[in-house]
Amino acid sequence: MKLNVAILLLPAASAYSYVSGHHHHKSHDHHRKHLGTAPYGLSNGTATFGSSGLLYAPTATAVAAAPVVALTSSTSPAAKAAATPVPAPATNSAKSAKRGIIVSGDDTDAITAAFANTKVSWLGNWYSGPPPNLTPAMGMSYVPQLYSPQYVEDGSWASNAKKGVAAGDKYFMSFGEPAHSGITAETAVTSWMQNMEPYAAQGVSLGTPGNLQNPVDFVWLGNFLDLCEKAGCTIGFVCVHWFWTPGVNGQQDFKNVVNNATAMAKGKPVWVDNFEATGDNAGQIEFLTNIIPWLEDNDLVARYGYLGDNRATGGFLPETGNELSDLGKFYATF
Repeated sequence: MKLNVAILLLPAASAYSYVSGHHHHKSHDHHRKHLGTAPYGLSNGTATFGSSGLLYAPTATAVAAAPVVALTSSTSPAAKAAATPVPAPATNSAKSAKRGIIVSGDDTDAITAAFANTKVSWLGNWYSGPPPNLTPAMGMSYVPQLYSPQYVEDGSWASNAKKGVAAGDKYFMSFGEPAHSGITAETAVTSWMQNMEPYAAQGVSLGTPGNLQNPVDFVWLGNFLDLCEKAGCTIGFVCVHWFWTPGVNGQQDFKNVVNNATAMAKGKPVWVDNFEATGDNAGQIEFLTNIIPWLEDNDLVARYGYLGDNRATGGFLPETGNELSDLGKFYATF
């Protein structure tokens, strides 16, 4: 039975606090440098490892590969939104309730505008307030995230989360890749109970910290899930990240990682909320041609969000101009 994920529309984004300089991860080498091999086990089960060092869930079912087919910073947020044209719907733009984008850095507004009224139905930005130019007319809902403890300390999380609930947001995500930022599972659970859990009682579905595909990350996630169960966390969905090569090996590794996450989720839906294949537009399109149908048909995956914010290495936008690149057009319409 398919998971039905509602498409939510926000009221004016200017209701949120937004820090223009908050953007993270302008270089994604930090994701790839953590890809290693280590014979870790899971705290709530066991796993085996493939040639890339990624975990293969013992309960995962092998899935046949799908065939590859050819194919102004000074402006106020309110004024910026009003001045941003909303593109006409792209060809073949019927919404996918699962498909999202992750935006960050200097091109946040341009990428947001470029994906208006396409198959993309949601957007995240490693922060708790939406891009200033995001409006309901663009047809994308916003998912706030408590990405880092600093947003608890500066008060932006509490402020924006409250506004998100008032705006009708139904999903919140939590810490980003904590195994590599010095956040222990114990600390994360304590913070969750203080800063995430209260919103479950207000009807918000809460996502676990998003972890990379490495063995150490899955160990961290297993510890978090175990501790959360004891603490009484209300987990709505489990998040996983993936960054690697777009080739055949990468495609299979991606599926193995997602299968491992669904096995650990024990029936809860999984969000692949950050993923990206390395390489040029052609390689990424080939990767997504295989992966998107698999994700859409996977009943255990509720949402997925692709990251394509690097113009120089083959992102959603070309090296010059703000129209979608070949990759962007593919992701918007496929």
